Amino acid sequence: MGDVPTAETAITAGMDVVIQGADADARLAAAGGSVFSITGGSLTLGAGITLTGDAAGESIVVIDGGAFAMQDGSAVTGSTHCTNGAVRVNGGTFTVSGSVQITGNTGGNVYLAAGQTITDGGLSAAARIGVSGIDAGGNGLIQITAAPVAGAADIFSADTAGYELLAPGGTAVYLFNTNMPQDPLREVWYTQGGTITTGSFEDAKKYANANSDTLITLTTNIDSSSTVFGTGNTGPIEFSGGNVTLDLNGHTIDREVGGYLSNGNVIAVRGSFTLTDSAGGGTITGGHAHSAGGVYVENGGTFIMEGGTITKNTAFYYGGGVCVESGGTFIMEGGTITENSSTTHGGGVYVNGGTFEMKAGIITASNTDTSGSGVYVYSGTFTMTGGTVYAAVSDLPRKEKVSGPITQWPPA
Repeated sequence: MGDVPTAETAITAGMDVVIQGADADARLAAAGGSVFSITGGSLTLGAGITLTGDAAGESIVVIDGGAFAMQDGSAVTGSTHCTNGAVRVNGGTFTVSGSVQITGNTGGNVYLAAGQTITDGGLSAAARIGVSGIDAGGNGLIQITAAPVAGAADIFSADTAGYELLAPGGTAVYLFNTNMPQDPLREVWYTQGGTITTGSFEDAKKYANANSDTLITLTTNIDSSSTVFGTGNTGPIEFSGGNVTLDLNGHTIDREVGGYLSNGNVIAVRGSFTLTDSAGGGTITGGHAHSAGGVYVENGGTFIMEGGTITKNTAFYYGGGVCVESGGTFIMEGGTITENSSTTHGGGVYVNGGTFEMKAGIITASNTDTSGSGVYVYSGTFTMTGGTVYAAVSDLPRKEKVSGPITQWPPA
């Protein structure tokens, strides 16, 4: 083992210090203050070196300037008295590489002051780093990295209860505070190129329609008071942009239309749109329209359903849950369409010249109307290669053009 500091070691401008050696279990203890305080120059923790410290209330390494780098196999762990993170980043740069480990420190692992991030120097899948920090913008987000990190969802974790890691791919890595009081300005978080921001659903929709490849994730339930439905609940949520993904994240979008509205749909799609539900239990409900109470796929629109439930929507004429118009495409790869209703055809799904491809998911027999409770194809195509369409016995001979098996409900 090399020299072990027994008091705070200051790394200042002009100093470039490298700790290296074969002993990977060195205990560095300071009588008071941090083990290393970096205000300039650089400190590098070599491969296989572990730092730990016992100074009450102090971090093992404090970076106020200069640079601190941890190489493959190095670790900061085992501190029992830190209250501000074992590695505290107030300024300068902090770079991590390979399979570094910064875990198991009481009082936090890496603490990021306002505006500070961690630099990826080539992290491997085996790296593990716990993080906390300051939400400088008051928007519920703490940015961890300045750029995307491969495998970030496994590498980083939140030290603070109530925070969750956001690493959707293609963006920098963040922590999100799920405990913040919800308000109309924080209905969702959404991607903006390589970054993530929080905001109203309306702001996220406008951005998505003007750009491409946007992920919008709900952070709360959405009801008729949301501005995304217009002032006074005057219109559906309209998506016309390219490659928009909406993650219900276990939440409900409820249009709360009390009576028939000509445009009482919940969601209308004219671009490329994907619905997911990462947390499960998310629903689209409360629509009441001329047609397409829940989802209206217009000419030029593609709706891909990977998760969530379209339920308890009503159409005055046809397509209680979903209506696919000519030139529109609905691809069902998961999720459920259930308990929707119309006064004529297609309580669940009505295909009016468009294309419906069912690859997975469930369309139940609890969708109700006068003909074709689950699916009614007036024109266009419904192709079924997977999933299940349940039909009440009385509906089995109904007027449909369905390619694929229909399951009798209840079972014979």
